[in-house]
Amino acid sequence: MKLSQEARARACLPRQGPPVPWADTGTGVGTAFGTFGELLQGVLPEEDGDFLVTLPVARWTMATFRRESVSGELEVWPRHKTKALRLAQMIAELAPVRARSLRGGSLTLDSVIPEGKGLASSSADLVATARAVGRALGVAMPPARIERLLSRIEPTDGVLYPAIVAFHHRSVRLRAVLGSLPAMAVVGVDEGGSVDTVDFNRIPKPFTPADRRAYADLLARLTDAVRGR
Repeated sequence: MKLSQEARARACLPRQGPPVPWADTGTGVGTAFGTFGELLQGVLPEEDGDFLVTLPVARWTMATFRRESVSGELEVWPRHKTKALRLAQMIAELAPVRARSLRGGSLTLDSVIPEGKGLASSSADLVATARAVGRALGVAMPPARIERLLSRIEPTDGVLYPAIVAFHHRSVRLRAVLGSLPAMAVVGVDEGGSVDTVDFNRIPKPFTPADRRAYADLLARLTDAVRGR
């Protein structure tokens, strides 16, 4: 039987209990991991060819959404997580009428992923938020829906999939599930500074046709390497 890309991604998850059913519970919790930069990033010889390959790491964001707030408006903590707040507002518009009629909501993000270091902290915030708000408001959040919502906010890493994936980060869509690797320790040195994802992706990348063909070859070799563990 031929599996879809999403099914193959789910098959790479660690063994765990049964999935939590989508339900209108009033409170929802969602998590998402970060990624240690990229195993590969470049442009392929095709339209919308910008891509990256994720390297998931055990650093997490947890989002908790409660379907009420003191102000009666949607709020986020910490206050500077405005992208997550915007996503919560977008999901609230999809909720059943009964959920939309309640008094605001409170979104809290708790993360151990450093911000502005290329570790997908913003992407993890957004994916965790989508899962938490969806559970609280009874709105199903399959990967395809999360991708569509995130594409309206910013370029996004493929952290909504549990495995190593090739992902079109500008258009926010899965290209391929590559698999998983044996456990390893990753050591990084922070020399300071930070990167804004939106600003970085506005910088023109003058790749030549030869560069694009080279990236296609690198992606094929990396795909074989990951699948061969």
